[in-house]
Amino acid sequence: MKKVSLLFILASLMSHLLFAENKIYVAPEQLIFEKNGLFVSTDDSILPLSQLSHDKQGFYFYPEDICLIPGPNAWVCLMCGHDNWSWQGRCTQCNHRPQ
Repeated sequence: MKKVSLLFILASLMSHLLFAENKIYVAPEQLIFEKNGLFVSTDDSILPLSQLSHDKQGFYFYPEDICLIPGPNAWVCLMCGHDNWSWQGRCTQCNHRPQ
């Protein structure tokens, strides 16, 4: 039992050390605080974050803090089979409007 506890403690320490190297620092002007979540603006996209941390060097997040964005699969057009976002009233492929 002591070996299992020791292995668990060592694994926890190793994961903490490994994740410490994966910090992604961001400037305060890159952060976007909205009612529906926390986002960070990068060079070519805006990423949703599950959490943000801060230390002496500034604001940072880990790669695993990036939330998964669901694909456009809210509804499928019956005419062409194209996946569409939930807020779209017409199919973006064939312009069909479901009833």
